[in-house]
Amino acid sequence: KPKWLKKLERESWQAELLISGAAIFGTSQLPAYVDDFQHYLLLNATEEALFLWFFATLYWVCFVYALIILLVYHFVMRALWIGLVGVNSVYPDGIARTNLSSEHYQDQVQAEYGDINGYIARLDNHASVIFGMGFSYVGIFLNFGVILSACVILIGYLIEWGVDPTLAKFGVLAIPALILVVGMAASVLNLKGLRDKDWVKRIHFPLARVLTRFTYPLFSRYIFTILGISTSQSIAATKPSRLQIISRIFVFFIICAVIGGLVGAADLLEPRMIDRVYFRAGDEADYVRPDRYADQAFEGLYGSTVLPSLTQEIGAPLDLWVPLPEREMEQLRKNCSLPEVDDEDLDGREERRLKDVRQLGCTAEYLTVTLNGTPVTDLEWLREIRTTPAGAQYGVRGLSFGARLREGKNEVVVVTGYANPREGKLPAFRTLRSVVFGE
Repeated sequence: KPKWLKKLERESWQAELLISGAAIFGTSQLPAYVDDFQHYLLLNATEEALFLWFFATLYWVCFVYALIILLVYHFVMRALWIGLVGVNSVYPDGIARTNLSSEHYQDQVQAEYGDINGYIARLDNHASVIFGMGFSYVGIFLNFGVILSACVILIGYLIEWGVDPTLAKFGVLAIPALILVVGMAASVLNLKGLRDKDWVKRIHFPLARVLTRFTYPLFSRYIFTILGISTSQSIAATKPSRLQIISRIFVFFIICAVIGGLVGAADLLEPRMIDRVYFRAGDEADYVRPDRYADQAFEGLYGSTVLPSLTQEIGAPLDLWVPLPEREMEQLRKNCSLPEVDDEDLDGREERRLKDVRQLGCTAEYLTVTLNGTPVTDLEWLREIRTTPAGAQYGVRGLSFGARLREGKNEVVVVTGYANPREGKLPAFRTLRSVVFGE
């Protein structure tokens, strides 16, 4: 090894601490970008794409928060190490004997805590291993997020090009599934009865190398090297039985399931990407929430009918706004009975105007509104975009001067054309319930 590399290995803590400090500041910005990405998906992705994006985003969330935890933990370990090195340099004799306690007690203290230099070495090794191995495991989340995101994007393009949606999904997702199956089959080649056969020697390593590059397209050599070092050193040191190896694999999958559950419980993933959750959102009677009233300082994405305020004057006309993200617009366009605009002889401005008129006509078919159980038939629909820190949402504003608020509680119910994904369950279509009090 060159001298500079030997010196860097001895003093790697300097580079590690510098990288960790800068990276902690940089990665602390990533959760906001992940939230923005999820908001973008909720507004612009279709129903089929959102279900797949949910799982792809899970890996992105795990990557971001695992990276933050890794860097903070490493920084803390290095800070402890530096603190101990500094104190040890001032007091090189370590823990001194005094007459404040018995000789027996001080012997026990020296046996347990007296090896300061050994403890410093263990902290140093632990911090270096955490820094190196941690990036490999974080890299796994990064690669899986990239692979699944690429699959979802490719599926979207195939559907746009006219491929059947079911065929596009199964065709693209079959690729990573095939890689997983081949990888599991390749592990059989490690069995004692097979690994020394000539045909196994010819294909085993080349197959493993190809699978590694497909599984980890980013930083594949680094990840394989670190995993190879950690796995081989662990097995060489402990010599586990086959049952113990299987148990470790099982525990690994249990840990992954727990991490996934914690991510969901901590609301790091937007649950409305799941179609059933989105269908239920907004269908809670007598639930007063800030995203249902325009005068509240709401900073997220609207998911239900928005009314001007929780309390309004008696006799005020019905005024409401309904968000229509892409998943709703897809259903609205698909089920609209109005003919498409023939744009052959139209200029651009007239074409856009007629398409807007058609869209509002389709909206009137798509949305059904009742006030206190009475259908509202004179709603005038207008296009309106509402903007919060989470993004700009397209929706429609409905005004009815025939429907008037009464004294006390009023219930506004909006039923969309978004069918219940659980066929046969009630309600049959997505229902949004809101309350307003007349005073």
